[in-house]
Amino acid sequence: MKETMRAKTARGADFELEVREQKNSPELEVVVRALGKEGYLRSLFISKIQGVKVLATSIEVNSQSLHLSIAPQDEEKIESFLSAVREANLSRRARWCELSVGPCRDSDYRMHKINFWTDDPIEEVIKMAVNELTGCCWEKEAAEEWARKRVEAFYKKQQEAADRKRTKENHEKEIRELAAKTGERQLLEEYHADCDGSVRECSIDIIRVYIRPDGEKEIERIHRY
Repeated sequence: MKETMRAKTARGADFELEVREQKNSPELEVVVRALGKEGYLRSLFISKIQGVKVLATSIEVNSQSLHLSIAPQDEEKIESFLSAVREANLSRRARWCELSVGPCRDSDYRMHKINFWTDDPIEEVIKMAVNELTGCCWEKEAAEEWARKRVEAFYKKQQEAADRKRTKENHEKEIRELAAKTGERQLLEEYHADCDGSVRECSIDIIRVYIRPDGEKEIERIHRY
């Protein structure tokens, strides 16, 4: 992903965009420099005001937020730049975690929390948790024991969820292959659900999900009454 770019306004003035990480947030923000000032984009989408394509910024001019008009020749490259940032933020949000690591012993309601990435090494996360606790109100020995329990329990839960997802994906792959091989639909899963209300005096339905030979899913609802 490109981290900086230069462009022009509709009137030919230069401005610069730069991608920057934020503290305590997974999302990247886009810094904007224009008119000798620095701010950030309020939106990662190009807007339109009275038919003019603009970028909404936090820069203030005469007590009003500045909207930068976009030169037509730069619109495509600006959209490509912002689209890459939006896609990166989707991935980053999926990997970002907030974990409560222990109660504050100096408060009746505050919890100590840390933020980290799911692919961070577990020992680094434990160290982060220990620093959070000992930096306030916990003794080191107690903090190390408590932090390790909390973080290891979190990673175990994440691993179990990943294992379940992998098992489900492998099962679906096998069913798809069987359906394609036999030329007949194959049952993927069956579960119970509340009735959809399409019939009277029924409360529970059986839902059966099949995979057709063409790979499409087919859902069958059976009313149990």
